[in-house]
Amino acid sequence: MKLSTTYRIVIFLALILGSIAHAQKGLYSYGVQYKPLIPFKFFTPSSEVIENNLTTTIAPKMGYSYGMVVRRGITKTIALEFGINYIRRNYRITIDSNLLSGNSFDESSFGVVSYELPFQGLFYVRLFEDVYMNGASGLSVNFFASNVESRGEQIIHAGFKNRWIDLALLSNLGFEYRTEDKGFFYFGASFHLPFHAIMTSRLRYDDGATNHRFTHNITGRYFTLDFRYFFKDHSAPVPKGEKKKKK
Repeated sequence: MKLSTTYRIVIFLALILGSIAHAQKGLYSYGVQYKPLIPFKFFTPSSEVIENNLTTTIAPKMGYSYGMVVRRGITKTIALEFGINYIRRNYRITIDSNLLSGNSFDESSFGVVSYELPFQGLFYVRLFEDVYMNGASGLSVNFFASNVESRGEQIIHAGFKNRWIDLALLSNLGFEYRTEDKGFFYFGASFHLPFHAIMTSRLRYDDGATNHRFTHNITGRYFTLDFRYFFKDHSAPVPKGEKKKKK
């Protein structure tokens, strides 16, 4: 299987960063995370198609993601993060006679399952003795499980994944509370922006007189709140001499 130029660049950068990380003195932190997908319109707009006085809309709903995260400290302020996540995006389909009237002919819902391998560079800013602010950005490799189907009373929906593997940009901002004996507690927010639309959805609606067909492109972008916990056997970069002195 031939790799595109984009994938070759990503693999090359991953190897370079991996070799740098291996060459530096640093240890690993292991944690778990849970991320609810929040359907903010600014970050996750709906797909809308209007034809023949019918408005079809595919809008994001609450979804979720969970998995594990590994952090490797490089310096006192820089680290690398990678891991694996399970992601479920949820969507709601509606067909209305008029966008302003709100009279829905029919509705349905479906979910898209994918797996993510994120890779990010992380930068720390120490705010208080045990509180840090983190900013991170990077890429993720996403694998899509399968096509999807759903039905309403008169809606027949089929969603076809555009690629079984694709890339996405990641950005993250959050705050971390560090303890010496109970691990690290993290709260933040992330934005996930795929390089391409992840799915093409085809709708068929039969109103009794005409069989209407609609096509939507599902971008797959999402906004999350992030909850993480790193186990106490951590080794993320904590500057020497800054630990609490025992009385």
